Amino acid sequence: MKQRGLKGCLFLLVASTFAAWGQEYKDYDLSQYRLPDITRNELDFSVNSEGDFTNYKIDSEEERTRYSNIGGNLDVTFNRYRNAQHFRGTQRAGVQLSGGYSRNAMGAKNRSYLVGLSYDNSSRFYGDDYEGLFFETGGLAAFSIFGDKDFGDDIRETKTTLKNFSVSIPLRVGKGRIERVEDARQAIYILENLAKRKVLNRTLTDEEIYEFAQVISTVKNKRFFDARLRLIDEVTAVDSFLVRSGALATNGASYFTTLYDYWMYGDLFERKSGTEISGGITPGFEFAKDEEAIAYEHKRLNPSIVADVRLDYEKPMNLYWQNSAMVRLYGGYEYLYYDYENGAGMESKLNNYNANLNARYGFGYYPNSRTNINLGVEELLSWNKLANKDADLGSDSYVGTHTSLYLDLYYYFSPQLRLAAEGNLGYRYSERDSYNGWTGNFVLTLTYSLF
Repeated sequence: MKQRGLKGCLFLLVASTFAAWGQEYKDYDLSQYRLPDITRNELDFSVNSEGDFTNYKIDSEEERTRYSNIGGNLDVTFNRYRNAQHFRGTQRAGVQLSGGYSRNAMGAKNRSYLVGLSYDNSSRFYGDDYEGLFFETGGLAAFSIFGDKDFGDDIRETKTTLKNFSVSIPLRVGKGRIERVEDARQAIYILENLAKRKVLNRTLTDEEIYEFAQVISTVKNKRFFDARLRLIDEVTAVDSFLVRSGALATNGASYFTTLYDYWMYGDLFERKSGTEISGGITPGFEFAKDEEAIAYEHKRLNPSIVADVRLDYEKPMNLYWQNSAMVRLYGGYEYLYYDYENGAGMESKLNNYNANLNARYGFGYYPNSRTNINLGVEELLSWNKLANKDADLGSDSYVGTHTSLYLDLYYYFSPQLRLAAEGNLGYRYSERDSYNGWTGNFVLTLTYSLF
């Protein structure tokens, strides 16, 4: 009896020890992690279906107006991210193909298509303080061709084509740094699940966890076009660290299957930490040419400048919850020049002034390595003043508000294939059109990452 009682006590002691190892990692603070010098590249192919609705009322009308729309996109996007002590940069190049269909309550129908090219670059330069002052510049250039066709019962069929080119160059200064910490989260995923399977003989210290995450970040810098060779190299580096740590109790099948699983699925979602405050100006220029097949042709020139101050905040509350906030105050001026009918004396020149306050607050929930949910609220307050530059027609100023709730869901079928569902529901008011009503939209996106 005594021997059985002693064995039972030893069993409970060992079981509680292994359970404690798994639980201790839950207290790790992701916000303390700092990336080494890294470069990451992604090539994504995405298809999506999206739709929106509006249900609004104009004060001068008795009945409400309803409008709905559905469409789809095919996008190819290359993203490059680089992080170093004195530099952080992103580059994005994309191709977009889309089509849409809409109809209103009166039976009017519309078909449309869009072909777009874009390139976006951001380069941020820091001093010796990793989270100190920075200067940021870059640029955005985009070109698109949009065509649509209006048709329906008792409606004259029309076809229009809109060609658009735009460019902008931001100049910003600020302080702070928002760090990507998903590699530290992946380290915890691996250690937690190895501990649950009794593969580890002790709990790694915070210093060892930090070093383990650094190994994870560094090994992902290597480039292999053969995914099999890349996986072998990455897992070998991770395994070497765990062997050197002396924390492995066994290296059998349970160890390797767990390691492979959470290496492939443990870093699929971005997690961020830090605070940034910045301000700057963004001069821009846009040219558009609108052609209707029979009736008209006009051109639009649109130089502009925007000044803004913004605060961004990201905080991992724990391993499973994320807190995000953004406040931006911005205003600008744009000059709108319209040339109708190929310069045949019909033109208009407008000055547009605007001021806006935008705020967003949200939570992210990451229950496991394949799924995450984001929920938040966003508010936009706006003021605009539109004045005719040549004629003494006075000016028109108006205010507007838009309050919205958003919900985003993400699920990974495999490390390369993911599904995103995004939706929002909002209420909008515009003094200009005496307009108020509900708005909403959804987007379903299926993305395949080549690398």
